[in-house]
Amino acid sequence: MTIKYKLNLITAIVVSFALIIIVLTFSKTIKDNTIIYQAQELNVLSQKLSIVIHETQKERGASAGFIGSGGKQFGDILPKQKVDTTKEYETLKKYIATLNLDSFPKELNSEITAFNSDMEKISQIRSQVDALSISLKDVVAYYTNMNTKILNIVSISAKLANTPELVKALSSYSNFLKSKERAGIERAVLSGTFAADKFGDGIFAKWITLVAEQDAFIDSYLSMATDSSKAFYEQKMNSPVVAEVNKMRDIARQKAIEGGFNIDSVAWFKTITQKINLLKEVDDELAKQNNLLLESVESKQKISALITLISYSLFAIAIFTIIFTVSKGVNKSVRSSLEKIECVSSTLDLTCEVIVEGKDEISQISRALHVMIVAFKESVYQAKDVSITTSQESKVLNDIVEELTKNGKFADIKISNINVLVTEVGNRLDAIEEASITVTEDLKKTFSVLDGFIDKLDSVVKAIEEGNVHQEDLVRKVSSLTEQAKNIKDVLAIISDIA
Repeated sequence: MTIKYKLNLITAIVVSFALIIIVLTFSKTIKDNTIIYQAQELNVLSQKLSIVIHETQKERGASAGFIGSGGKQFGDILPKQKVDTTKEYETLKKYIATLNLDSFPKELNSEITAFNSDMEKISQIRSQVDALSISLKDVVAYYTNMNTKILNIVSISAKLANTPELVKALSSYSNFLKSKERAGIERAVLSGTFAADKFGDGIFAKWITLVAEQDAFIDSYLSMATDSSKAFYEQKMNSPVVAEVNKMRDIARQKAIEGGFNIDSVAWFKTITQKINLLKEVDDELAKQNNLLLESVESKQKISALITLISYSLFAIAIFTIIFTVSKGVNKSVRSSLEKIECVSSTLDLTCEVIVEGKDEISQISRALHVMIVAFKESVYQAKDVSITTSQESKVLNDIVEELTKNGKFADIKISNINVLVTEVGNRLDAIEEASITVTEDLKKTFSVLDGFIDKLDSVVKAIEEGNVHQEDLVRKVSSLTEQAKNIKDVLAIISDIA
């Protein structure tokens, strides 16, 4: 594989990698834009669902009040509310028909199908409410389950979010709608309760739970909401209507056991409806802010994607230009170097110029090769001089060889004489060898005589040593006798002195 091919291959790999990065970035941009587009559509869907759920909440409250009062109250409110609910649902159906639901998560299709299925039963439920043939608990449960499916659809938009600010905004919006839904259930529950002037079995516990859930969802909403949406919510909740609702709540809580609230259920319905309408205004404001946020995120993503694509494109072009320029320079240097080296290799002309101008490694290699060729030329010249000198010296060596040959012949004659002399010396050495053998035998006999003499000497030495032992014993005995004689002499001297 030639260097040119390798450089072209590297260029192709780098450019291909840059193109892949650009394609992936472009693909991610399309995906992000698709998510934003779907989130925008779901946000519009959420707004329309919010309108529908607002109407179903009112219909639920009116139906509960109608059943709780035994049909005596809400007779004028309920029919109008049914018309409003149906009207908003038809508007919602038309918008859903414009959506390509296959491009959305399957979960969305499932929830919409379940919601439509519940709405198909609404005529039957309405008939039962008109005939007072359905319990308060069942009618509230029907609307609540249907509204739960609506809220599930709204929650899906938060799952599609791909930025932290979108997740927070859509999640807080979903929590707010859940709190608003609990407020709608509370409207229905207390409408029936005030109409009956007492809490039914388990209704008080359900109502307390609803209030707690409202507060929990509102706290969750406020924890993620923007400062502007918090301010808007607090402004709306400063209305006297909210204080009036809380006052009615307190009465319901205080007289929960004995009943007798003395509160008109229609008055409660209208009062809390005003509060819920305020919540609807907050709902609309949140939806508006979400629209603006989605547009802002979409704009930022488009700008970011455009900058990224331009940056990667410029980077790819710059890399390609740099590699192409470097490749062109390297190929030129390699080609020039190859031509100059072939001048030397093909003609064996050491005078060919092999230096390639430049500052790269190929130029350095050509200079090193030039130094090597110059050194080789000097070696050739030196070899030539050595060859001449060797030729001259070889003549001298030939003369020496001839002289050595003559001397060798003379040496052969001398060696012949030496061989004769060596033969004579050998004969004499044989005679000497025989004499040496005779002497050796005599020495062996002498050694035998000496061995016998040595044995006798050993016996004499032993006898002398034994005589010494006896002499030492005799000396000891004589010494003992001498001592005894001295003792006797001393004794006699004493006796003499005594005498």
